[in-house]
Amino acid sequence: MAFDSNSVYKDQKAEREKHEKFLQRERFLNMRHLPAIMNPEETAMFLGVAPHDIPILVAHKLLTPLGNPIQSSVKCFAKVVLEELAKNVEWLHQAKATSQGHWSMKNARKSANAEYSSLPEDKHVPPRKSARASSK
Repeated sequence: MAFDSNSVYKDQKAEREKHEKFLQRERFLNMRHLPAIMNPEETAMFLGVAPHDIPILVAHKLLTPLGNPIQSSVKCFAKVVLEELAKNVEWLHQAKATSQGHWSMKNARKSANAEYSSLPEDKHVPPRKSARASSK
C-alpha cells in the first residue's frame, strides 16, 4: 500500500480547522457580555446548531430576523429572543426536527435508492440517469 502524503496533509488540515472552530465557539460563548444583535454564525454558535441550519429555521419561521431584511441580505437576531428560545425545550425539539427533516428530504432527492427514503410515495423523484447510461 502506497503512502499518500496528500491525504495525511488533508486529514491534519481538517483536524486543525475543526479544532479552530471549537476554540472560536468556546471564545464566543465565554465572552463576559454577548452582543445584543447576533449575525447568523454567532446565532448558530449560541443555539448549538450548524450555521447552514439558520436559513432553514428562518424559512420555516422558527427564527425571526430583526427588521425587515430583503431575501439576499444578512439576517441579524436579537440576543434576548435567542435566550428565550434556548430555554424553550419544545422550540428546540421543533427546530432540530425541522432541520433534520430538511436534510433528509434533500438527501432523499439525490439518493439513487429513493424507495428506501423517508419521503412519502408521492414525493419520490426518479433517480437521474448518467450520460454514459443514456448513450448506450
